[in-house]
Amino acid sequence: MKKNIFLLVGILAVLALVAILPTPAIFAETGSTLNGWMWSDNIGWISAKTTSCPSCNVIIDSTGKFSGFAWSDAVGWINFNPGDNPPATPDQAFVSMPMTGGNVTGWARACSVFTSGCSGTLKDNNQRGDWDGWIKMQAVTWDGSTGFFSGFAWGDLNLGWISMAGLSTNPVTATNYTLTVNTLDGGRLIPAGVISEPVGVSFPYVTSASFGDGVNVTLTAKSQFNTNLTTCWSGCGPTNNGSATYSCVMDSNKTVTVGCSQIDIIPPPEDLPTKTLTVTNNCADAVITDNLLSRSCSSGTCSWTYLTDLNVPLLKTAGDWTGDCAGETGDSCSLTMNADKNAGVSCSSQTNSISITTPLAGSNKIVFSRNPSSPYPYASTAFTANVSGDSATMTLGLDLNDVASGACSGSFGAIVSSTDSCPTTQNAEQVSGNNLSVSVTGGQKYKLCFVDACIFDGNDSLLNNRDWTISTTVNGESNPSGSFILDFNDGFYQ
Repeated sequence: MKKNIFLLVGILAVLALVAILPTPAIFAETGSTLNGWMWSDNIGWISAKTTSCPSCNVIIDSTGKFSGFAWSDAVGWINFNPGDNPPATPDQAFVSMPMTGGNVTGWARACSVFTSGCSGTLKDNNQRGDWDGWIKMQAVTWDGSTGFFSGFAWGDLNLGWISMAGLSTNPVTATNYTLTVNTLDGGRLIPAGVISEPVGVSFPYVTSASFGDGVNVTLTAKSQFNTNLTTCWSGCGPTNNGSATYSCVMDSNKTVTVGCSQIDIIPPPEDLPTKTLTVTNNCADAVITDNLLSRSCSSGTCSWTYLTDLNVPLLKTAGDWTGDCAGETGDSCSLTMNADKNAGVSCSSQTNSISITTPLAGSNKIVFSRNPSSPYPYASTAFTANVSGDSATMTLGLDLNDVASGACSGSFGAIVSSTDSCPTTQNAEQVSGNNLSVSVTGGQKYKLCFVDACIFDGNDSLLNNRDWTISTTVNGESNPSGSFILDFNDGFYQ
């Protein structure tokens, strides 16, 4: 009973002063207007908008912060941004909420407890009924999709619980922008993946995502080992060369390009772990190329530094792989820089080899068909010279009159391009005894010419489908590809 009497006295004391309250100072703020009414079982309706002072109405700025005043016929103006020290947590002397929807927090305060205006000296305790004017957003929420409030604020015993269910403001109109990530066409240091914080982009699987207006998105480049990869970035402000991360403030649609062009590439930052690749080139005709950063080692020893765990593709133009690439049979070798490594090439004493192919009889066979009706001079079918290198001098050695192989009177005439005519006599510059030497270029087609080759000796069938072995040398040394075969077919039997 004493509590009810005290409450009644407090309310009557406040009511007695409402009539002489001044209009609060006007704040020149703009934002969404708070609409509708609040209800207290103790003092009745509280209006968020008044016709007597439209500029005093409660508004909400773009950050969710409240300002302005509500009106109660019982207690007068209620300030939603009092700027004083609240009596309890939260230590937030204004009302605010997330602009996407959620809990409304903070404090409002009735102006009627002050001797003048809405701040400064409090009235005598007897005049304000032992009430300091604070109103706490105790359990208030805002639905951003509908714009409506719910829940209750607490105004101590004087005002009691205040229902906020009659309030509303403009619902959220979300502004989202798209962030797209792609790689530099033909670039270097291309990451295996790019992820975003907040979550959204997960390149190369998810290359674009939407983020709210003003959100700061951090992109991180990852290597194939899921370690951060230092690379080059562009698309959000200045180009950033030499960082594993890149930031974008989403105030518009953005497209970020990741990867370095050749002129962009910079040495790895000193604070990132690196490994050294020592490249040794002991082959005069070879060039070793780092196909990641497009740098080459043409002779001697080269030392290249890479970020730890980077995958480095190497190429060579000649020779055999050595070091950590030993055993690789092709011209490429890929190394993972999880430790200091070495690679190189060496040349054997024979730097070139030659093989031949013909579509009629397979590899290393020169096919010759003797047909009496064919025009003289006779020639083999075309064959392709396969040279390890650009060109080399090939020497063929064969005695067509070798009885053990099947005697055939005649001799070499020349080797000419497959599109040229054979000479009617031996080419003295090419032929020396039973040997024929000629410079050939890799990938080109040739034919072997004969002078009076395999003239009838009355026993043609003995010569049909005979094979002679042709000894070969390259640049004066034994040919690593071995000897060739002269495959003879008599024209009568084809």
